[in-house]
Amino acid sequence: MIANVQKVGNAALMALPKVAFLSSRKVAPAAVMRCYDWATGMRGGGRGATALPSGHAGRVTLPGGSAGRLAPPDGGGTPSLPCVVGGFQSALERDVLKLLLPDGGPPIVMVLARGMWRSVPVEYREAINAGRMLVVSPFSQGVVRVSKETAEKRNGWILDNCDEAVFASLDPNGSLARLVAARPHLRFQVL
Repeated sequence: MIANVQKVGNAALMALPKVAFLSSRKVAPAAVMRCYDWATGMRGGGRGATALPSGHAGRVTLPGGSAGRLAPPDGGGTPSLPCVVGGFQSALERDVLKLLLPDGGPPIVMVLARGMWRSVPVEYREAINAGRMLVVSPFSQGVVRVSKETAEKRNGWILDNCDEAVFASLDPNGSLARLVAARPHLRFQVL
């Protein structure tokens, strides 16, 4: 159950423009490379690789038949370095986080699908201490394991707290697509 949000790190990052990075479980190999390009672009101070190959832009059909609403490539007036928000749970999401973490990358908000850690893992301490990272848990301390249910609730929390979203993949029949369909205001793109 979603409880009061627990935070470790720079809470002021939540006031920045935020872009979610999420992925369905199955990702095509070509999409993996586009994700790495996007993350590298975010490190460069840009909005990632927003120019999608022909046939990818707006081609997602969500439950109910609605098509994906894409964020404009120019960012629609959004500052050039938004905060990247994600659960960073899957192998691809962790790879993207590794590309974003080093000094010079964008601000990062990691949202856990469980209660807050008792101790912050070593690999995140430098970014947290530098004020570039916030770790958030919308769950009580009693939630000690990640489950399908907590991951879905976490992903919903991420989408509710971001201005736009970038998906490595979006299975039209998956839980992420249902979450997106329930948020008609959300601007998003699929890499």
